[in-house]
Amino acid sequence: MIFCGKCGKQLDEGVQVCPECGTSVVAVEKTDAVIDAESESEKNEKEKKGFTFDWWEVFVSIAIFAWNSFVITRNLSVHDGYIWVAAGVVINLGILAAVPKMVKDLFPGFKLPVLGLIVFIPVFIISMMLGFKSVRYFLANRSVELVNELIQKNYGKDGATCRKVEIDEDYGDNFYRGTAYLDNGNDLEINITYIPEDDWIEVSVPNL
Repeated sequence: MIFCGKCGKQLDEGVQVCPECGTSVVAVEKTDAVIDAESESEKNEKEKKGFTFDWWEVFVSIAIFAWNSFVITRNLSVHDGYIWVAAGVVINLGILAAVPKMVKDLFPGFKLPVLGLIVFIPVFIISMMLGFKSVRYFLANRSVELVNELIQKNYGKDGATCRKVEIDEDYGDNFYRGTAYLDNGNDLEINITYIPEDDWIEVSVPNL
C-alpha cells in the first residue's frame, strides 16, 4: 500500500500526485529515502566512533571523582585507610584520562580538555577541603563529651560545661591540639589523640 506523505490518503499503485491534496508522491518517496539514508549514515558514524559520553555519564563521573577526593583527603588526614586512598587515586586518574573524550563528545568543536578541567579542578579542591574539615568536625564534636567527663570527674556537678571544641593544630600521627570553650567564659587547652583502628578518641587537659 502507498499512502500520501502529507494527508495520509491511500493511493493506487503508479499514482504520482495525490488526488486529495495534490502532493507529489515521487517527491515524498524520495524524501523518505533520503531520510532513511541519512539515518543509516548517522548510525554507521556512531558505530565507527564507538562509545560516546552522555551528560548523565559525565555527572556520574563528577560525583565519583568528588567522593573519591573527599575519601582520599579524609583518610590521609587520619593516617589510615591507605587501600581506599590508592583505589580512589587510580579511579580518579582514570576519570581525568577520559576528560578529553568527554569534552569531544559533548562539545565537538572544542578540541582541548580545558573545559573539562575547569569543572574537575574546583570539584577536587572543594572535596579536599570538605574531607579535611570533616575530620576536624568529627574530632571536635566527639571531644566535647569527653571534656565534660573530665571536668565532672575533677570538679563534680558544680564544674563548668564544655560548649564546643575547636581543633587548633595537627601534630601528625593523629595527635591534635585544641581549645575547649566552657559556658563560664573560660577555655581549656586540650590534647586529642585519635586511634583510627579502634575509632577511639582520647582527650587530656594538661592544666586540669
